[in-house]
Amino acid sequence: MPLNENSDDQDLIIRLREGGIKTLAELHTLYYKTMLYHARMLLPSREDAEDVVNELFLSLLKKEEAMNITKNVKGYLLNAVKYRCITFNTKAKREEEVLKAYGLTLRDFVPAVNRMEEAENQGELMEAINSLPPQLKTAIILCYLKEMEKKEIALKMGVSPTTVTKYISEALKRLAKFYSLKMF
Repeated sequence: MPLNENSDDQDLIIRLREGGIKTLAELHTLYYKTMLYHARMLLPSREDAEDVVNELFLSLLKKEEAMNITKNVKGYLLNAVKYRCITFNTKAKREEEVLKAYGLTLRDFVPAVNRMEEAENQGELMEAINSLPPQLKTAIILCYLKEMEKKEIALKMGVSPTTVTKYISEALKRLAKFYSLKMF
């Protein structure tokens, strides 16, 4: 039975507890964007937000969370995302404080060879980006380095979001042609 906004939450909860993968897929379709939006408001990066939301869906798949839902599914999911974000931030702050207390940074734990390779790769990537035409270069920098949304980029560049998508697509095609960037 497909989900819609008028679905009976009790039926949904029962189906979730029974472990229906279809029910989980329907939940994902219905609530993923909303959950991601809420997580993104609480976390420093989109990647972290996606990780938190995906981990919540994984726990539903493993039936760890489904047993705790009693009434409002959407409300429960949004609260679960909120608390997972708080936990994520608290853990990150604790780790940062411990490292600060010892005067260390994460980079201290990365072998020098890896740091040299990373710097070399970043240099090659920036060289490749700098070789792009101005519009493509601007679009790729704003999208991937500044993590701006396509609508924001479109406003900043004075073009449509569709044009921004085309610029980014073309830039990625051109960057893929660089031999040294094949590993990306």
